[in-house]
Amino acid sequence: EERFVYCTPDRYILDPAEAINLCDENTIGICMILGTTYTGEYEDVKCLNDLLIERNIDIPIHVDAASGGFVAPFIVPDLEWDFRCAKVVSINVSGHKVPHPPLGLWDFP
Repeated sequence: EERFVYCTPDRYILDPAEAINLCDENTIGICMILGTTYTGEYEDVKCLNDLLIERNIDIPIHVDAASGGFVAPFIVPDLEWDFRCAKVVSINVSGHKVPHPPLGLWDFP
């Protein structure tokens, strides 16, 4: 079953500690967002990664980097959100989020 870490009036991103508290033996993964839709904030992938390791919890992280994945490596190169984090097993980026190309970054034949 899916579980949600809800936003609050003063926090629009996932709280890693709250996310871990919702996990149990049936949890198959945690999704973090790098570049949220409304504010562009980066969720703290490194913090979640470190908490999982510290607590010896074997749950993988997926990073939805549709908005931030193309820019974070250049804007904040020292930010650890990618495969430098041991628990990150998958990352997606989306060409349709890049501004101005008529069809994103690709075209169909």
